[in-house]
Amino acid sequence: MRQEDKRLKRRVRRSYMVSSISISMVLFLLGAAAYLMGGALKATDSIRENMAINLMLNNTTPEVQDSLAGVLRQTPEVKRVKFIDKSEAAADFKEYVGEDFEEFLGSNPLPDSFEITLNADFSTPAIVDSLAEMWGDWEHTMEVVYPKNTIQVIEDNIARFNLVLLMMAAALLVIALILLHNTIRMTINTRIQLINTMKLVGATRWFIMRPFLGRSALNGLIAGALASLLLVAMVMCMGKGMPELAFIINDTALAVVCCGMMVLGIIISMIFTATAVRRATRLQGGELYIY
Repeated sequence: MRQEDKRLKRRVRRSYMVSSISISMVLFLLGAAAYLMGGALKATDSIRENMAINLMLNNTTPEVQDSLAGVLRQTPEVKRVKFIDKSEAAADFKEYVGEDFEEFLGSNPLPDSFEITLNADFSTPAIVDSLAEMWGDWEHTMEVVYPKNTIQVIEDNIARFNLVLLMMAAALLVIALILLHNTIRMTINTRIQLINTMKLVGATRWFIMRPFLGRSALNGLIAGALASLLLVAMVMCMGKGMPELAFIINDTALAVVCCGMMVLGIIISMIFTATAVRRATRLQGGELYIY
């Protein structure tokens, strides 16, 4: 009998260990997907915020330029405003073409301008067109130049990319929940006889469920901590092995995802454990052996 008890204890320990490892792997996949999705969204925001709108000016005085700059900086949609005088624009153009066009033309035809970038949420074709039309009507504006077609193409591609990410995340979440439910149900199945014995001696459902919930919360916390360590290791390796992806690394986001994995591990583990124990307490007679 004592030998049988030892075998049962080993079986229970193995089941909880397998459950914790399974939960940690699923949490790691979910956490990695969430972190990489956050990085991808950060990258798309960066693309949007690097699309420049050039506001070309007529011959204006420094006072007018300062006044226009103040109005632009107070516009909620605007993220950054940079004034480029005609001499700086000429130097940049000379460097780009590799020739001194001023010697050929005899003067500098380039105007003073503002280089404007918008916040990511406002870098949509409709908003950019509206702002460009408004700025184009200003008295001192010569022309508003921006890559209209490029903005539309980028917006369409970002929408498709976000849709694919959302579908992948939803599919991964469903698969993860199914795997976790089956894993926890198998773990509870190793204690089915104990549950039945407690029920026969008059234990209430909450009395039976309480120790299982406590153990499941601990397993969920351990699984979340293990998944967090794996995610941190992955991010560190990614930063060293693929420096071109370093721009998506965000320590704050990593900490949030790690905390989320531990909380999610506890919540999911307790919910599925409560469901499995509740079902086990309802079994009668021969149903115990086919559960």
